[in-house]
Amino acid sequence: MPYLRDTVFVLSKSPFREQDRACIVYGREHGLLYAVARSASSKKSKQAPHLEPLTVSHIMIAKGATFDKLAVARAEPRSWYAHTHPRLAHYAIALGFTGLAQKLLYPGVVDENIFNLFCELCEITGNLPQEPSLERSRFIFSAATVKLLDMLGYAPAPHPAYPVIAFMQRSPLRDCLRITATTHELDRASSFVDEALTHTPLQDDSASKHMILF
Repeated sequence: MPYLRDTVFVLSKSPFREQDRACIVYGREHGLLYAVARSASSKKSKQAPHLEPLTVSHIMIAKGATFDKLAVARAEPRSWYAHTHPRLAHYAIALGFTGLAQKLLYPGVVDENIFNLFCELCEITGNLPQEPSLERSRFIFSAATVKLLDMLGYAPAPHPAYPVIAFMQRSPLRDCLRITATTHELDRASSFVDEALTHTPLQDDSASKHMILF
């Protein structure tokens, strides 16, 4: 039986048959992967804590005839639970972004920069010194979205009326926490990204589920 090894960012997991869980992860070397973790919902499962969404794990997948199985999972210390007091915004921004990413990504798209973007966003939001405003939270989400769209070739064209967009695209994600801008400017930039997404091909949820449930 062939095996696949990779360091992955766990995007989501969902029920699969009785006590199993279907996991969607993004690997540094293999991109989007789908696999089933056997008995992952059992209280005795040793894998379950290492497959929580927003976790960075080292995994080994056993390739199967009908579906692939997660044979080994070991989380890195830098994963989400390593943060002492993660803010509510951490989960809102990071989980919202991974949900969007699953509608943009598909198997075969392999880019280490995408893997690093997931990790960077989780690291930044997991260490927020205080709860950001709604506008700032939306702006951080939008900045990560612009960077992902750029990596996938869907980035919106620069617009002279939106200088903050250019800042989003060229600056490190961490700088979005420190940018000095009015609430109105942050809202305009986020709305511009929302509009760009309406012109971007998105998969519906059933597409990703179909890849697991064949």
